[in-house]
Amino acid sequence: MSSSKPTQAPSSSKVEEGPLEGASANDAARKQAKSPEETAWFFSRLYFLWTHSLFQRAADLAKESRDEHLSKALEHDDLLPLPQEDQGDVIGNNFERAWNEWRPTKKSKGSRSDANKDGDDANNDADEEEDPTERLRYAIKAVLGRSFWIAGIIKFFNTCLQFAFPLLLNQILLYIEDIQKDEDEDGAITD
Repeated sequence: MSSSKPTQAPSSSKVEEGPLEGASANDAARKQAKSPEETAWFFSRLYFLWTHSLFQRAADLAKESRDEHLSKALEHDDLLPLPQEDQGDVIGNNFERAWNEWRPTKKSKGSRSDANKDGDDANNDADEEEDPTERLRYAIKAVLGRSFWIAGIIKFFNTCLQFAFPLLLNQILLYIEDIQKDEDEDGAITD
């Protein structure tokens, strides 16, 4: 007769966890940890000096892999924690709140039907039309709009500087050529 009890693994044997089994405890600890980006001072944020620990860890792994002739790479636990405002649950909650706050816009008077122009407002919902694209656009702007505007302004100035640099360099070279031309003609620099 065979026993109906399931066999259990000995208590001393260690069961190996899969990649996602212990992730919830690690993720909770990572969410509570302060991001170096949040605590960094102005110049550290400006020059990304707050990422030094990550690059140092990568350099140490590369040195170990050369010494042991193995290939080692950064793992998930080596990565820096995200700032609080970039956490998925925070962004998800903000997106959901913006999604629920959205109200459809009323159609313009020119697009109303002739029946509604005559005063027959039997269907008030016809004035408000729910467009999922508009709702999505509103929610994305509410959640990410500020950072996109800031990045857009920075990119605008970056583009202006990239365009202005060759023009400035051209003016400097023309000035130097004029000075050299005056030296050649007069034999000395004239004021």
